[in-house]
Amino acid sequence: MGSLIAAVPGNFIGFYIFGAICRKFSWRRFILATFITLTLANFIVAFLYIYVYKFLYLGAFEISFSNLMILTLALTVWWFATMLPFVLTITPLLIRATARVFPALVPESVRDSSLGREFPRLGFALLMIIPGIIFLILGLLTSFTWFGAFLTSINKLPSADPIKIIFYGCGLGLMAIGAYALTRR
Repeated sequence: MGSLIAAVPGNFIGFYIFGAICRKFSWRRFILATFITLTLANFIVAFLYIYVYKFLYLGAFEISFSNLMILTLALTVWWFATMLPFVLTITPLLIRATARVFPALVPESVRDSSLGREFPRLGFALLMIIPGIIFLILGLLTSFTWFGAFLTSINKLPSADPIKIIFYGCGLGLMAIGAYALTRR
């Protein structure tokens, strides 16, 4: 039920916006569409899941409003940063492969575009480095503030160590991908 209430509307809106932005395809538009739709769609899903499904539908009233807001924003950031590297690294490869195997399925503007020729290196790098920095900050907040105890209690974990590992690992991984994109010719 949570998926129907939260994921279906969020994904529908996200893919609609992604298609509208990429109607005139370029790799720059693809990266812009990825950023906008991952931010918006993940926020919609998190909001609907936390507020509508958990709070109203299941009656989970034991969580304060401010904690619900923190949890919504945390889920948005988490989903954004974990989806972003896959969308920006694997999807172009899948588009290229599909264009070669099934050229009739891929519009001519997509087939003719060249990732090597028009790759927006700085934009791609920043879209990796900035969420990486956010993850490192979340790791530090989890390690040294009340935020670690909050995440541990919400997720019913014995300690915040798994969350810290995920935050630090994702932060360093995203920053490494961004740095590689900046230094690659």
